[in-house]
Amino acid sequence: MYATTIGAHNHRTSNKKPLPDGVKTLSDWMRATGYFTANIHELPPPCDFRGTGKTDWDFRYNGKPFDSADWSDLNRGDILAERASHAQRPGAGF
Repeated sequence: MYATTIGAHNHRTSNKKPLPDGVKTLSDWMRATGYFTANIHELPPPCDFRGTGKTDWDFRYNGKPFDSADWSDLNRGDILAERASHAQRPGAGF
């Protein structure tokens, strides 16, 4: 489905519309097939990673889009579908 079809093509619009009936996000589809979904904000300290936790979606989402935002909620053996938006550190070189 194209963003223009559902009115979600204007990036960072303040007039966000809900998804049409039957349209799901990727995290919804992944969770339905047994994946643990996460929008990670922070990884363990040795990883030196701090995420923003933003989704940046141009539509209104009703519900809980991810199972967690915390890496420590992941259990050994979970199948992971993860999203992370990093906060760029000054001088990080990327």
